[in-house]
Amino acid sequence: RADQIAELEAFIKTFLPVFDEKNDVGLTVFSNSPVGLAEHFNTIIFNDSILVVISIGIVYLYVWFHTRSLWIASFGILHVVLSFPCAYLIMEVAMNTAGMSVLNFMSLFIILGIGADDIFIFVDAWKQSAHITFGKVRPIADPHSSETKEWFKKRLAWAYGRSARAMFITSLTTGCAFLMNLSSSIVTIQVFGFFTAMMVFINYLEVISVFPAVVLTHAMYFRDCCGISACKAPSLALEKEEISASDVEAGQGNAESRLSVDVGQLRLLERWFHDKYAPFMIKYRIPLAVLLFGFFGVSIGFATQLEQSEVPTQWLPSDDPVQRMFTLETETFKTQTRVQQIWWTEGLGLIDRAGVNIYNADEIGTATFADLDLSPPQSQLAAIEQCERLRLKDYVVSEQVLCPMEKFRTYVQDELVEAFPVPEESFLSKLAAFTQWYEAENGPAKDFSDDNPQTADDRQTRRTFETGTFYQTIRWSKTEP
Repeated sequence: RADQIAELEAFIKTFLPVFDEKNDVGLTVFSNSPVGLAEHFNTIIFNDSILVVISIGIVYLYVWFHTRSLWIASFGILHVVLSFPCAYLIMEVAMNTAGMSVLNFMSLFIILGIGADDIFIFVDAWKQSAHITFGKVRPIADPHSSETKEWFKKRLAWAYGRSARAMFITSLTTGCAFLMNLSSSIVTIQVFGFFTAMMVFINYLEVISVFPAVVLTHAMYFRDCCGISACKAPSLALEKEEISASDVEAGQGNAESRLSVDVGQLRLLERWFHDKYAPFMIKYRIPLAVLLFGFFGVSIGFATQLEQSEVPTQWLPSDDPVQRMFTLETETFKTQTRVQQIWWTEGLGLIDRAGVNIYNADEIGTATFADLDLSPPQSQLAAIEQCERLRLKDYVVSEQVLCPMEKFRTYVQDELVEAFPVPEESFLSKLAAFTQWYEAENGPAKDFSDDNPQTADDRQTRRTFETGTFYQTIRWSKTEP
């Protein structure tokens, strides 16, 4: 069956370019084929993946600009991107999802921002450590001397301790926020929350384990190399007011307050914040605070008036061919009556989900059967009464209910010319005769009871159940044909 489906899908795909050619000559052609829709959405996903690559490139260029090091930017973005496959591995081991949801790819945009922030935090802490004196340990001209290496060790320990704590708090709160999605009743959202949280935690582990070595390697070997750095960086020598180790041990906040700022060495954006933004915020802090709280109050007022939308969510742009097709079906042809059939099933129990992985769409559980005996006369009459009650429901059009027991009653009364309900001891024999007569009159009935819900063709089996024409099927035994 799988080979036949593959051949059919390949055949249908050959028509898709023909439809596109017709659209180019002024004839609008819409394809509502499941294969065509799958190809269309695959194209959309591919185009969105290009946006991810562009986003990575933009963040990469900005990290390069901020750190002034191609070396740091390259390895920094690399460890951010590597958090994606690592998180996927953990997700598969923990959840066994047997696939990747489209929603999970949105995590790349999230981790790019978080990863870039962690890079900036560590690099800025490393830059600040250059203004700290650690006793008599000072750098000299030779970057490979024992004195300079010892100074690098002290700097790295200070920068590591300062940035790791800050990044731990932010990563922990962000990761836990995404883990709260595990409380959702929607499995896709649960997987998305877990996957994104794992990316955040892995990114933190990488930025505190691998990235410090990247920064230190750059400082020791490549800092003054223009082939690696974006531009030649300033000297590593202490050029500003020094802060002793005793001040650092007494309190970093107290030590940092003594740092002098040479505005002339600041970059353009830094000078704007120093000269324009910060003085403006300090001068007008009270009016700005009042305006901010007023805005929050108005926002909360509007939030209390939120209501559920009565219009279905539009997932695609209005000019998208598939969206135009959906719009035509729901609006242009909405005056046509389309009756939805509802199938009422008796005798089925709850799905046995023992040992089923809820995160794997291929595992749906095993059907259980409730005790249902239609042979007693009162059960036959109860089945007829159930059909009559359904006809009185508002959602039933023109009281149209197809009731197998009523057809059986008609067969007994018209063909056998006997009374209904039939006696319990003769019910099965008369029901068997009815099914043979019914197939002789209406054609052979389809029997799906042999389909194994755990086979590889389960998805296609369920698709056939959704779209196929159903006939009454009576199964005498689960083992006998």
